[in-house]
Amino acid sequence: MKRVLIVDDDPDILTSLDMLLRDTYDVVLAVHGEAAIDAILEQSFDAIVLDLMMPVLDGVGVLRELRARGLHVPVLLASASHDLAIQARALATEDFIEKPFDPDLLEAKLARLLERGPPGSGSGTGSGSNVIQSTSPSSHGSKAQSFQP
Repeated sequence: MKRVLIVDDDPDILTSLDMLLRDTYDVVLAVHGEAAIDAILEQSFDAIVLDLMMPVLDGVGVLRELRARGLHVPVLLASASHDLAIQARALATEDFIEKPFDPDLLEAKLARLLERGPPGSGSGTGSGSNVIQSTSPSSHGSKAQSFQP
């Protein structure tokens, strides 16, 4: 089963995406960018759905951290930003979706992203989802905690 990291500071979006995707993917949820980095350092992912505007560490910061570490995970950028297409191009993300988004469109974009993604990365075997919250809001190397919602 493909493992997908969903990163968003809105708990309603996290819950909705978890419910939408959990039967198809091994879903891991992160409540902000630093929690996402913690999760990425502890496990591999086949794709990331990444909110652009978040507290603690925003989507741009997550992308910079991934690239600085040489990690190449396909990213679907999600945001309500009025210039999302321009930002997605500037950040060289694989695709983007504007909030509020249509669930069917998100599923289709994610499926296409996973088809194009690097083969063999993130061979998740479990089902369900975890919520990752950083134990230290200022340290990327800190151990993350997993919680079952």
